[in-house]
Amino acid sequence: MLLSERAEAGPMRAILPAGGAAQVTLAVGPEGGWKQEEENLAREHDCEIVTIGPRILRTETAAVVGISLLFPNRLMDRLWELNKPGAALFRSIGRLSGLSLLALGVATASAARGLLRRKQWAWWFAIILFVIDGSGDVVSFFVTGDWLKSIAGIAVTSAFLYFLCQRNVRQYLGIIS
Repeated sequence: MLLSERAEAGPMRAILPAGGAAQVTLAVGPEGGWKQEEENLAREHDCEIVTIGPRILRTETAAVVGISLLFPNRLMDRLWELNKPGAALFRSIGRLSGLSLLALGVATASAARGLLRRKQWAWWFAIILFVIDGSGDVVSFFVTGDWLKSIAGIAVTSAFLYFLCQRNVRQYLGIIS
């Protein structure tokens, strides 16, 4: 299957069997989309040209959405196996947890964009976010006793804080002159 943004491409859901596919090769295009010649070549080799909807997604997002359509719920269920207590907690909270995580994702993406555009608020947001994250790792250590996850989390958070507080980063953002 070749994922295309063109209107004439058929919906992926219409082509897939109800329980997902046993084996599929999924071609995700380059930024800017496939050329017409590339789609024609794929058709010549019996490749289905499909779409996952009317919106053009970034390549990474398109791949994740495509895989999740090919393998409904299996991927997320496997990922949750890595953190069963987290899965139970998020499921007990319900949709509110999903909305909260979505809001956090939008906020961090906005902050990343803000950092690239030299916005001081984005630096402060990142600092506060990493301090909260590091504090959560310390609390998690004392509550769960899982020193490996806690120490790894603290190390990652500390690295981000260290680099964000470097003089050249603060100068780039105009926090210090």
